Amino acid sequence: MRLLPRCVHTVTLLVTLILFGAVMFFAVGSVGLRSSSFDLLVKWITFALPVILILLGAWGIWKKAPYALLLPALVLSGGVIFYLVRDDPVRPPPPNLGMITPPDSASYGAYRWYLKKDPHSRINEFKGKPELPHFPADHAKWAEFAAQHRQVFTQAVANDTLGRDWIEAMARAEPEGIYPPPVEASGAGILAYAPVRYITDARAGYAQVLMLDQRDDEAAALLVPVLRASYHFERGGALLVTAAVAVAIQRRTYNQLELLVASGKLSPASRASIAGVLKEAPPLSLVFDHAYLGEEAFARTGMDVLKGDYGAMVRTLVPEEKAMIPSNHFLWRLFFNPNRSEREYAEFLHEFARNASEREMIANQKRISAFVEEASDWRIKDPVGQLLFRVSLPAFTKLNEAFWKTEDQRVALLQQLEKP
Repeated sequence: MRLLPRCVHTVTLLVTLILFGAVMFFAVGSVGLRSSSFDLLVKWITFALPVILILLGAWGIWKKAPYALLLPALVLSGGVIFYLVRDDPVRPPPPNLGMITPPDSASYGAYRWYLKKDPHSRINEFKGKPELPHFPADHAKWAEFAAQHRQVFTQAVANDTLGRDWIEAMARAEPEGIYPPPVEASGAGILAYAPVRYITDARAGYAQVLMLDQRDDEAAALLVPVLRASYHFERGGALLVTAAVAVAIQRRTYNQLELLVASGKLSPASRASIAGVLKEAPPLSLVFDHAYLGEEAFARTGMDVLKGDYGAMVRTLVPEEKAMIPSNHFLWRLFFNPNRSEREYAEFLHEFARNASEREMIANQKRISAFVEEASDWRIKDPVGQLLFRVSLPAFTKLNEAFWKTEDQRVALLQQLEKP
């Protein structure tokens, strides 16, 4: 009968050591994720931990470690492990994006021309374009700047057939709904900013050249389609970066239109055309709603990728040489609660979008400060999810302020045009 108690003791000892080892592994891994100064120490402890557990197991079996020591260690270690691996039982539902533009949408088709790694992308045609001169910050120097670079901007617009086709196609087709958000976390499906900026800067510079030649109506006719195109892909955009690109185009175009309106040389037809397109701008509530829902959908896609490749997650959080935890290791459940992480991030995005739509900038600044502080503090539960938020958190506050400042510029310009 002595064999059975001995077997029970051995099993109890081994289970206790496994749970205790998992706790130690979590403690060491947490330090490794947080601090590069512990890199070497973490490496050696990780390699030494199995040896230590084997030695403790051999000693415990030989000396028959008392249950008074084993049982409290078993309960305590088991409780810690249960607390760490316990996740929300149900994954949050996917964001309700509303109407998605169909694949054969003319608007979506034009939008895809400037997407990264999209099968319909045409950004390769942009390669080889020379960089355009940068506008001076002082608007009073723009006339001199345009005169100095007259030939550059004139040729840029004349040779930019892709940009001209894109503006015409995007301005002509209003999106039926929201564009499908990216389905990869590799950057595929993200709008390429450089080609779009080239389109905007080339036409802004050429509009300034036209003003020098007293051809203000032609300048207005050049800029109105650019503005309409930006409104359309802003209305369909499903990410903050898309909205930010649209705002950059609008700000540059508004600056040029302000100069045109202030000149007093526009015909009534041109003034009416500008006022008409300014009224087509999508409401910021819609822009914020689409942008933050798109961010939530994109984060969900990224979460799917990371849950399938924990090695990719480590490389996201820390340099590859610090990734001491094997890919797809079951012990990652100690560090990462995907449902909980996704829920917390979605709740943050919903609150932030609501405050942004109501122009509650102070509330959002406090919220993001609290969120960053929380993500920076040492937290036992779900440390990987916490670090993922800190790594991926965009400059939401600055973007929201830029959206509202650009909207104020649009409203002021429209009011100026509608003065009797």
